Amino acid sequence: RIVSFRDDEGFRFRLLGADGEELLLSRAFGDPKAAGQASRAFSASDAGNALKPIDASRFVFLQDGETLANSVEFAELTARDAAIERARAALASLRDVTD
Repeated sequence: RIVSFRDDEGFRFRLLGADGEELLLSRAFGDPKAAGQASRAFSASDAGNALKPIDASRFVFLQDGETLANSVEFAELTARDAAIERARAALASLRDVTD
């Protein structure tokens, strides 16, 4: 699921796995409407392809070549790769809900 919220930097959203684990945290947006529009990218048919590793401990969700959201930092490469697969599954489940 996607959870929207506001912090000191602006409006954000999180992608959570089925177990409630935070998989991605968006960059900050100036208004809630912009954050809501950006979160719709998670429901796109090719959203799983937008997940890209950036180093051995983190991955990002790219939209039009720009980072829309970042993962938390993982202790090792295998944990990062497993989290990417969980994020792909979470993104696919969002698509199933909107189809």
